[in-house]
This record gives sequence, structure tokens and C-alpha cells, in this order.
Amino acid sequence: MPGSIGLGLSIARPIDVVQAKRIKQEDGYVVGTLNGRQARRTLETLSDELLTRIFRHLYNSYAVENQGDRRLAEIEKIETFIPSGIIAPLGYTTLNKRIYRLTYGLWMSTMTINEDDVVQDRIMTGILTRGLKPGWPATQYITEFNGYLSSSSPRLQCTTLMFLRNLRRLTITCWSNANTSEPLPPAFLAVLPSFQHLEYLRFREFDGIKEGSPIIRLDRHLLSLRTLEIDGMGIPVEWHGSLGHLKHLTMRYKSRNEVTAHPGTGIPWTTLESLVVDVKDLWTLKLLEVEVMAAAMLETLPLKHLEFNVPYVRKADFGKLNSTLESLFFNLRKTRLASLHISHFDRLPDAMSFVLCGVKTLTIDMSEPIVDENRAARLAAFVRSFPDVRVVRIAYTHWIDHPRCLEDFVFFDDDEDMPAFDSDHTAECMSLLPPHRFAFAYPHWMSFLFALLWTEIREVRYRARLESVEMRWTREGSRAPFEAEKWHVG
Repeated sequence: MPGSIGLGLSIARPIDVVQAKRIKQEDGYVVGTLNGRQARRTLETLSDELLTRIFRHLYNSYAVENQGDRRLAEIEKIETFIPSGIIAPLGYTTLNKRIYRLTYGLWMSTMTINEDDVVQDRIMTGILTRGLKPGWPATQYITEFNGYLSSSSPRLQCTTLMFLRNLRRLTITCWSNANTSEPLPPAFLAVLPSFQHLEYLRFREFDGIKEGSPIIRLDRHLLSLRTLEIDGMGIPVEWHGSLGHLKHLTMRYKSRNEVTAHPGTGIPWTTLESLVVDVKDLWTLKLLEVEVMAAAMLETLPLKHLEFNVPYVRKADFGKLNSTLESLFFNLRKTRLASLHISHFDRLPDAMSFVLCGVKTLTIDMSEPIVDENRAARLAAFVRSFPDVRVVRIAYTHWIDHPRCLEDFVFFDDDEDMPAFDSDHTAECMSLLPPHRFAFAYPHWMSFLFALLWTEIREVRYRARLESVEMRWTREGSRAPFEAEKWHVG
């Protein structure tokens, strides 16, 4: 919702006056008038759809802000399968029968297990004992499960998961007793085909598949799966060629060793629409570039969204980074790419020369604010390399993973040059200034926006990391000036 920057106060909407004592029936609920004015709406007068949206927002907000109480609530949920009201927010479901009917399934839909073995055992035992009882329907509501598989009792845990047949989202982390990652146990792969409704699957701390595990083809055994996220080793060789039904793929490598463990990446280029890759080094980026080039030689790829980060390089490899990125952008012309997200923009070479048409939305994460003419010019030149862009999103992020041995890298010479978060360059700070003062306080932002006047860009968004507000500069058409607004983004 837009805020007000020198626009004055908004005027409340006048109350509609209707005929007194008029009563009508809407969706089975009585709505009337009081003293000639429309009666104030209550929860009872809202539609089922709106009520469900309200309580879903309440549930999600509570899950984020009250993690400790949520873990207790998960235990209560499994042991009773009745929202008792002792632990909020379960009590909200018992306001009346109608709300209970609408929200019970929502409150039961997500099951999260932390690494606490005691909590995990209680929850797993509850699922198993309840699932064995005939006519007990509670497990049918669980559509999302986030948990750990430990090496101590993987078979019991996997057997328990078989009762969650309506899962649509599944996140699994494999841990050994030594708190290290380990391969997926055969028992898990054996039960994986039972999740016929699974749409989203994520493996955290993934370390491959144990020898002797059953052979699973995801395109045959998980027909509904559309999104796969793997944190760790990457796609195992056993699954290469069986991901042709995926639309969204995310790969976050822990190190270069995880990338070089297998030949190729196994990316299903012929069907994939969204790809997120955590590029660890120049070698990983080169692998991505070569695979895009090889796949694009055969046909136009359906890829619509790509997200990757620019890796750190040594000075000796700076030319290789430049040529690899230019080749990658050149080969992306054989895709349907409409959205591009680049992290660590500050590592991009200055001398890049390319043009990539078709991209409508460009997102850039940068660790240094626009504080001089050189940075403004670099950013503007990069944006103009995408002539069809309509929306540019810029995020100022204080990256915390800069290397400590900086003397051999490109941008930083010592710890004193480490980029620090500057509160003066937040959207909140920018929004406090009227236009004429903004131009004096942020001249290089004005230079950047001026450089975009002769493009097709309609909107530029900016905010610092974790800000709940953002600055937006919008315009109706090309050549028109940009107008600034402050927006709340939640």
C-alpha cells in the first residue's frame, strides 16, 4: 500500500446511508442496518473465503514470530488432534462452529519438527499411533511436513511418514548422530512414491543417496512434483534424466567439491521454467554457461526465471569471469527468460558488453550503495543491456560472507574496506526527504534515474535488506519523468 510523501492526509470514505431496518440474507448469514446506517460487519458476516484468508494470515504470522510456542503447539496437535485453546493460536479455531469448520484443517496442515530428538519422538509416535487407528481422519489434513531424519531410527521415521499421504510440501534434513549430513537412507526412498500429491520437495544438507537404495524415477513415482530444491551435493546421478516434469529447480551447493562430484548438473532444460543456482566459484558459473549453450543449440528453452550470484574471483581470473558472463547472457537469448535476479552485483566486471532482449523484470542485489558517479554509471549501463525491461528491483544488502583473506581478491584490500550497512541509504531514510532535498542528498541516484529516461522502464524499486518499506519511482510511459512514492511491502 502506498504511503504519503507530501501528499497530505487521506480522506476517509463516507458512510453509506441505506433504508432503516432493511435486512437481507447473504450466503446464509443475516446482514442488516441500524438506525439508517449500514451495520458494522462482524466475522459472522464475512464470506468463507475471506474468513479463511484472515485466519491463514494469523496462522502464518504466529508461526514466524513465536517459534518456541509453535513447537509446543505441534506436540499438542499430535497428542490431542483437537485445538484446545491452551496454547495460542489454536484457541482461535474454537470461537464458534463455523470458524472451527473453516480453520481446523488449516491449523492441522503444517507439521514442523526441530532437531530435538525428544520432541521428534513424541510427534512421530503420535502420528504413528493415531494413523493406525481406523476412522481417525486427522492425518489427512497434514499437507506440509518439515523434519529431520536421523541415522538412529530412519526406518521407523520413514514408516511414520507413510501415513501422511496427502502431503503437498515436504522438507527433509538428514543428520547423523555426529550432527553431520549423511546420504538419504534407503527407507526414505522406499516410501517416497507413496506421496502421490507431493508438489514441493526440498532436501537440506543433502549428501547423496546410499548405495543399495531402490531406484526411483521422480517423473514416474512423483507425478505431481513440480518444485525441487537441493541444498548440498546437487542432483544425484541416479535422478539424471528423470526430472522432465519439473517446473522449478533450486540448487545450493556447499562447496566446489559438491559440484565436481558428478558429471553435469542434471538440469531438465527442456521443461524447466524457473532455475535458482548458488554459484560457488568461476568453475560452477562456467558449468552453468556450458550447459545453457548446449541445451539452447537444440531448441528454444522454456526457462522464464533465472537467479544466480556472481562469484568471487582472483584478479588473474577477472577476464575469464567477464567472458563467461557475456557468453551466458548471449546463450540465454535462446530462452523465454522474462525475469532475471542477480546477487553480488558489485562483483560484475565493468567492461561487459551484451544485449539480452525479452527480460521484463530485473532484480539486482548489491552490497554497496550508489554513492558515486562510477557506481551509478555501471548500474545504468548494466540495466540498459536489457532493452525490454519494465521493472527494476534493487536491494542494498549487507553481505556477511565476504572472505577474510581479501588481499588477493578484486574489490577489497583489507578488513577496513569491508562493506558496512549504511543507514543513510535505506528506503525509509530516503522517503523522509521532499523531492528537492532528495536531489541534493542523493545526486547519484538522480543521475541513475536520469540515465533511464530514454529506456522502456516504467518502475524502479529500492530498499535495504529486511526493510518493510521501499521506494518506488514510477511513470506512465517512456520519456516521462519518474515520480517517487513510499510503499509498505509487509
